[in-house]
Amino acid sequence: MGNLFDELKKAKLVDEKSAKRLAHEQRVEHQKKGGAKGQDEEAQTRQADFEKKRKAEALESRQAERTRQEQQRDKERLAELNQLIASRALGRDAEGRQRWHFEAVGGSLPFLPVNGTVAKRLEAGELGIVRDPGQSWPSYVLVTRDLALRCKREVPGSVRFLNGA
Repeated sequence: MGNLFDELKKAKLVDEKSAKRLAHEQRVEHQKKGGAKGQDEEAQTRQADFEKKRKAEALESRQAERTRQEQQRDKERLAELNQLIASRALGRDAEGRQRWHFEAVGGSLPFLPVNGTVAKRLEAGELGIVRDPGQSWPSYVLVTRDLALRCKREVPGSVRFLNGA
């Protein structure tokens, strides 16, 4: 403290009177805080506050990481489901002259052209109709019952027709 005041005096930024007044104010402030014991308590309080803040930030960071990991897992499950739908969807060999109508999300009644065998399997609940999540426009595909049930669990609302479910 003396060195700083000496430097300020040499630079003629502080005169002797104001230096004494500042030193007195610092002593009074030190006494108000309880002297050295008060300073120790204040330092401990600051340390405790710092620890609380650090723990809160660590908790927030862990929660953010957990959320990011959950989102990543959801994204991976959806990608796996997209791949399963693309690989297991019944293709052109299921098409026929019959029209199988089902209710779309908006309430409209689109249809898929199916053959007699596929129509019977749809009625029996062996096959289902799901919205293809890999397409940006509404596209519907025929899939097996187990895949349709998985789609129902993973992406609610994606199954547009599944008899008996």
